[in-house]
Amino acid sequence: MATSSKELKNQDRRKHSPSPQDLSLQNRTSSSKTVADIRLALNSLPRTPEAKVKPFDEIRNDDTVGGLSQLTLAIDQRLKGKNRGSSDFAVDFTQKNREGAMSGLLGYNAIENDEKTSILSREILVVFGKPLIDDQVTVEYASRIRELALTLAGKNDNFPDLVCFCGCVRKGNHISDADAGYMFFKYLCLNEGISLQNVKIFVDRNSQSERKALQNVVKHLVEEHVSEWLAVSHHSESPKDEYGLERKALRKKIKLHFTLISSDYHLCNINDIHHRSPNQSLLRSIEMLRTNDRSQQGIMTEYDDELSEFQHGRRKRQKTNNIVNGIIDCSWSYRYASYPYAYSRDDASSFMGKCFLLCENLRPFFVNIKGVVAEREFLQRDNFLAAASIRHNLISLMEDLYKTSPSLQTGLREINTYTDSKETVDIVLEGATLSLGRCIDLVRPAGLHKSSVSKISFIKALRSLEHCMTQIRTFCDPDRPLDPKEWGQLYPIIDEEEETGEAT
Repeated sequence: MATSSKELKNQDRRKHSPSPQDLSLQNRTSSSKTVADIRLALNSLPRTPEAKVKPFDEIRNDDTVGGLSQLTLAIDQRLKGKNRGSSDFAVDFTQKNREGAMSGLLGYNAIENDEKTSILSREILVVFGKPLIDDQVTVEYASRIRELALTLAGKNDNFPDLVCFCGCVRKGNHISDADAGYMFFKYLCLNEGISLQNVKIFVDRNSQSERKALQNVVKHLVEEHVSEWLAVSHHSESPKDEYGLERKALRKKIKLHFTLISSDYHLCNINDIHHRSPNQSLLRSIEMLRTNDRSQQGIMTEYDDELSEFQHGRRKRQKTNNIVNGIIDCSWSYRYASYPYAYSRDDASSFMGKCFLLCENLRPFFVNIKGVVAEREFLQRDNFLAAASIRHNLISLMEDLYKTSPSLQTGLREINTYTDSKETVDIVLEGATLSLGRCIDLVRPAGLHKSSVSKISFIKALRSLEHCMTQIRTFCDPDRPLDPKEWGQLYPIIDEEEETGEAT
């Protein structure tokens, strides 16, 4: 039987094409090779738990990093201080945190001073008050006012346009902090021959907090000075708008530069809070003045400055009839006075000064927790680590107190607590340290970013932290009234008895 050419082609195709069994075997072989290749590739990759983590210093000096996980582990290793004791880590973290705050303050001043010299601006000096003791200016408050006098003495003929003193009448006093500071400043300038001609003074004796003080300063500027300064200004906006169209009428513009004068730790806290918790910054009132929105001038942004009170996002608006047709630009810088008790010759004052500064370093952490309770921000890890190291430093100070000679313990004055019972400073510090430890334990999971913490726990932590700071501020502040012989002195007088005591 003859076979056609079409059938011959089909037979030849079946000989050369694989069978279904051959195809399944080939697929299983190729798939097994693929799985084997993938397993080999995965095994060749470095595993994070088994990989050797480079020390932080080596990674910092090396140009290449193995991966993000390796870098994270190295940073955690550095922060937790695995290669050194916890004491060294706490001291180092607190010291670097303080140095970083101060360098940030000075760096900000350098930038603002460069911008300030480029445009002619109106300068406003603001001095933050310090609570009086028995209606008397204290040593720390006098250091702030002396810094103000030195600022004016170095300006020659370029005097500021306005000098502001802030501070209300505190409990137990009859005059306000602002009035007492202005009287001391006036006497100081007369004694040192510093001219105050054409320098306008604003004394704010009604502000109950630092936030309200800056708001009152801004309100006074808008009501009394801004219109006058705009009228005589030679600067105006550009002839064309942002779309390239000609403006019908050019608005005049001025720049206001605020110089904030206070103690170094206080200004560092203001600057840190402004960058870490901007919604709770004291400088919001100045920023709102920069926006040139008159309807926003009376807004109290987030919180009251008192330790025991905070507002849950409630905003208050003040009525104002001052409409300014002009452009206002604002900037600020810091001028600090060194804390006088940081290196005191008296052992008791030096010890209490260290405790007081540690308490003030808790301020950004306190503001951060207030923001968490008000559901405005998250707990920041840097603030938590700083608080943990401050607690460790407080414990170290207490241990050193008990180990040193009894002269330091006897030098610490006895104080009256709220229960009218006699207690010593070390007992108060023990209670404050326990409250701080309770606060840290409550927020530890959130501070280390391990798990969430309930709002009730944050509220309890806020109360414990408030108790700690209130106790230290009330009973461990070494500040004292200024010696009468130092009135009118631009520089503090060094006691001759202390010098002869050190020489012997």
